Amino acid sequence: MKKRLLLLSIGMLLVAVQGAFAQTYTVKGKIVDGNDKTPLAGVLVKVADKEQGAITNEDGEFTIAAMPKGTYTIEFSYLSYKKLQQQVTVKDKNIALGTVKMEVESKVLKDATVKGVANRVTLSGDTMQFNADAYKVNPNATAEDLVKKMPGVTYDASGNMQVNGESVKKVMVDGKEFFGNDPNTAMRNLPADIISKVQVFDNMSDQARFTGFSDGTTDAALNIITKDGMSKGQFGRVYAGYGTDNRYQAGLSLNFFNDDQRISLLGMSNNINQQNFSISDVMGLMSGDGGSRRRGPRSGNQGGLDVRNLLHGQNNSGNTTVHAGGINYIDQWGKKVKITGSYFFNQSNNVNEASLTRNYFTDAQQVYKEQSTTNTTNINHRANMRLEYTIDKNNSIVYTPSFTIQQNKYSTDLLGTTTVGTADVLSNAVNSQYAYNSGYNFSNDLLFRHKFNKKGRTLSVGLSANLSESDGEGDYYSLTEQVQGGSDALLDQQYDLSGNSKTYSANLTYTEAIGKNGQLMLAYKPSVNTNASDKTTMDLDTAIGDYTSFNTTLSNKYNSSYTTQRGGVTYKLNIGKSNISVGADVQSAKLEGEQTFPASGFISRSFTNILPEALFSYRKGKGTSVRVMYRSSTNAPEITDLQNVVDISNPLLLSTGNPGLVQNFQNSLMVHYRNVDMKTSRMFFSMFRGSYTKDYISTQTIIPTADTVVNDVTVRRGSQITMPVNVNGYYNLRTFAVYGVPVSLIKSNVNLSGGVTYTRTPSLLNNETNISNNTVFNLRTYIGSNISEKVDFNVSYTGTYNMVTNSLQTQSDNNYFTHIATVGANFTLGNRIVLNTDYNYTTYNGLTDGFDQSFHLWNASLGYKLLKNKQLEAKVSVFDILNQNTDISRTVTQTYTQDSRSTVLQQYFMFTLTYNIKNFKSGDVPEVDGPPKGMPPPPHFRGR
Repeated sequence: MKKRLLLLSIGMLLVAVQGAFAQTYTVKGKIVDGNDKTPLAGVLVKVADKEQGAITNEDGEFTIAAMPKGTYTIEFSYLSYKKLQQQVTVKDKNIALGTVKMEVESKVLKDATVKGVANRVTLSGDTMQFNADAYKVNPNATAEDLVKKMPGVTYDASGNMQVNGESVKKVMVDGKEFFGNDPNTAMRNLPADIISKVQVFDNMSDQARFTGFSDGTTDAALNIITKDGMSKGQFGRVYAGYGTDNRYQAGLSLNFFNDDQRISLLGMSNNINQQNFSISDVMGLMSGDGGSRRRGPRSGNQGGLDVRNLLHGQNNSGNTTVHAGGINYIDQWGKKVKITGSYFFNQSNNVNEASLTRNYFTDAQQVYKEQSTTNTTNINHRANMRLEYTIDKNNSIVYTPSFTIQQNKYSTDLLGTTTVGTADVLSNAVNSQYAYNSGYNFSNDLLFRHKFNKKGRTLSVGLSANLSESDGEGDYYSLTEQVQGGSDALLDQQYDLSGNSKTYSANLTYTEAIGKNGQLMLAYKPSVNTNASDKTTMDLDTAIGDYTSFNTTLSNKYNSSYTTQRGGVTYKLNIGKSNISVGADVQSAKLEGEQTFPASGFISRSFTNILPEALFSYRKGKGTSVRVMYRSSTNAPEITDLQNVVDISNPLLLSTGNPGLVQNFQNSLMVHYRNVDMKTSRMFFSMFRGSYTKDYISTQTIIPTADTVVNDVTVRRGSQITMPVNVNGYYNLRTFAVYGVPVSLIKSNVNLSGGVTYTRTPSLLNNETNISNNTVFNLRTYIGSNISEKVDFNVSYTGTYNMVTNSLQTQSDNNYFTHIATVGANFTLGNRIVLNTDYNYTTYNGLTDGFDQSFHLWNASLGYKLLKNKQLEAKVSVFDILNQNTDISRTVTQTYTQDSRSTVLQQYFMFTLTYNIKNFKSGDVPEVDGPPKGMPPPPHFRGR
């Protein structure tokens, strides 16, 4: 017994001695500006001669863990501050350094940067990662405010986020989808102070990520990594405001995070044009009659509502009232099931008064002018889900359904006038139109993934189904007056229409490792798309005062189908730092269309194409990557392009389809170059993209000098009709580059970006070919402060210069440009007073007479934080202080240039109360250094 006790005591002693030798400690501290004592976020804290260190958080605090006993030199380095060293001796307890003061570097280096600055951006493969703590924003800033300071991030005129010139389609939080395909909602409802890192990457389809072979469906995406301790808690805000002219706003954004389970609630109601949700929530079935094209050549809007102007911000067309709500759900059910889902409701009403001037490229110098008043109400329900089930280590299923229901009510009154020469009026038209449309869209995607035991051997099967259906009714009333000869025309009609579309497709893919560094993919992709459209138009029978006269010319029943069989092989090879893949598909396609009335007809066309593709990528070190991709594709015409029925919603601007259309064939080339200097935090990105399209679906415009019959409809002198046609010679070239660098002299981040876009578009104008060449030069400079949370400002300038030339009418050639300068600032005075202001100066030059102008848009607010924790803010704000807000735009097509002006929100004052919620518990979120958690690397890095 004594022997056993002795052995036990010796064993316990040995464990205690071993534990003593293995004991480690932490070194903590806080770093502040030596002058104003403000905390410094993003300071690089490093143990000299060791791979240990930390980066300070937004409060300037840092912790270095796992420090054994000993004496160390701690180095502190930060942009525009003197490098600092401090000796620390670790004995038998944790070390608290207290407050460390850093002094501003008086001597600024020539390149305005300091070596050793905390890494603001790193490059891992094609994934760029930004350190959020290195970008200072005010305490109430959103994720959108934060990313605007990061190199390459911009926002277009509609408020949509772009990264390196590409639109962002998805935002993830800790690798999980957040609010589906609605990035703006995510960015405007996440607070900046919970963000640790922001990753930018090319998001591929689930099947492409699994196989490791790109399928060409990449979109720019963001992954937001939350800070440690932010995985459990509640945060958000509730606000309400009322102002002059009965302007109001109210809403909430609440988030409940509990590790894997995350629930977000959104709601808003306002009449100040604020719209944070997806474009599909307000788009509805926006065409004027639910089935008409309203196209002016393949783009633009013929006097109706441009839905892009309803979104994001306050400088929008018309006055919009919005009521909306939504919920987002993220969870992990056990170890095998991951689920995300969201539901949105949106109701919007827009009233807009607009005017436009359209100059056609004709010898007669024909000009069309229009005044219109439009009222649009849209109701939208949208739900989507993603469910990932891991059956076992080799098998998994991904199911992603989505469902949308929309209702749209549309009414417009317009007056149109056509002139030739200087002022000779050809015709006038008065038009009233009403439409009510409803429909749904239901899509399902199911993916089965299987990994064999042999590395590189996989089998995946993707199945997809998309069903949509729409119904509508409406009426036209128009009176066209022929001023110079001809007779007046009156139209008084009602219509009913219905349509449906069904698409079924599959993707069977098999991959096999070839040798040590190669991999082969075999794929088969069948698909079938069917469309049906049925429109019945009834004329007013004046004898009985009812709509009983069937109009065969403006009624239509049409069915079409497009079936493809596609299969091919792709080979990929990894050679050192390079990746190469080449392949080709053979596609057999059949396009069929059948028209029942106004005349019976049937078309059937078959196509066989070889679709080659190639991808090359190269990485040099950790900071440089090059990617070159070539792809080819085909596109079939839409059913509205094929219908041989005339849209008469505006008798001066008619349109019709063309049953003779064929599919187009497109060749595309893309080159990306990235370079990141992690020592100086400089970032450079450049991109080239070019495409050439054979049988491009363009537009033929007929502007008759005398009454002409087209598709059994009389096109009168002073009006025009458009129809789609296949032409060759279309190509598009685009270059874009961005350079970002921190500048210590002004304690700010400077981002420079610019590019050139050239588009060559052939079209037919009165049966003659017109080549429209449109060259656009753009330059943008953005300066975002990085001083402190109390001083946050940004300054930007955007210049766009457009050059338009035409082969038919050189007198229609035009050069015009737009200058936009903005300044935004947010100052915290003391601890409770917040001053916010933004100023925008816009000038247009080279537009139509009467449209050239400059205007100033200045907004400001003054807020005061209440309560002990400063969570309640009272704010007084004024929109458009100088009362100069306006909305003008230019549209350039193959056959005309158009300048437009619309109603905008005018000056108002508002008082708002906002209650901010931030309540977090302990918890950790693991940091991710590559693509988002749960996602494999981009295909050309697989197997490395």
